[in-house]
Amino acid sequence: MFRMVVLLASVAGLLPTAFESAHMLLAPSLETQAAENTAIATVLSEQMEVPPMSEKVIAEVILRKADGSSILDVEGSITAETIVKYRVEQEVIREASERLKELGFDVIQIGPVGFTISGNKALFEQVFQTTLEMRRRQVLSTEVAGAERAYYQAVVPIRIPANLFSLIADVVLPIPPEYFP
Repeated sequence: MFRMVVLLASVAGLLPTAFESAHMLLAPSLETQAAENTAIATVLSEQMEVPPMSEKVIAEVILRKADGSSILDVEGSITAETIVKYRVEQEVIREASERLKELGFDVIQIGPVGFTISGNKALFEQVFQTTLEMRRRQVLSTEVAGAERAYYQAVVPIRIPANLFSLIADVVLPIPPEYFP
């Protein structure tokens, strides 16, 4: 569209040359784009300031199929075929989620190979026999002030309780992603 406008304007004699018109049109837009990028980064920075860390822990529970296998057994890439092969039976999902609920966890979201849980830090450390420490991670470029997120990291390996071992392959604490590296 831009090229067509420049070409038509040049042909009609409204602009001295297509090059000059492109320069006149692009220079302000580049400055505008830079100003918009700065404004967006400022808004994101303000929205992403790290609030005081709650004692809530969110984790991904990776389940085992009835045969004991899990998505963690995949060698190579995870594909649509791989996911189908390691899809966990509904009975396993139901039993594992009920047991974790009985222990005091909330089941937030269920997927084909596991689910997300939430619980307080003390409960998590007790059930999974670990120690958690709060860490911070910069999630936007370092030029943006306050663009970091807090998260928990296990400093002692997470252990699956014996009564859950046949259902749960692993429990993973997510690390915040880095945006616009």
